[in-house]
Amino acid sequence: MVPRAVSIVLCSIAFVAAVAAQRKVSSLADKPPAELAPAIASLLQASGVKAVVGEGTLDIWFVQSIASDGGWSGVESGTLVGAIRVNGPFKENRGKVVAAGVYTLRQG
Repeated sequence: MVPRAVSIVLCSIAFVAAVAAQRKVSSLADKPPAELAPAIASLLQASGVKAVVGEGTLDIWFVQSIASDGGWSGVESGTLVGAIRVNGPFKENRGKVVAAGVYTLRQG
């Protein structure tokens, strides 16, 4: 089962790590992972972004739209902003290992 809430911070950490490490960012034609609940997957864009970070890869799908009044400060905490699949070894910017798997990304 996909954990219910993983903060948008994970997404930010992924991109910070991508900038700091050997990286390659490209478009991803794959649909959102089957591990996601259909109600979550239906809110995501049909394609995503792939970031190669060291030996690992991060597949990221963002939501189709976010209700906001003009910026991140208007997005309520806990709002779904995307999903991420971690493949292979990945350490976030504090050095903690992020287990391979599929996670939701939420503002928070």
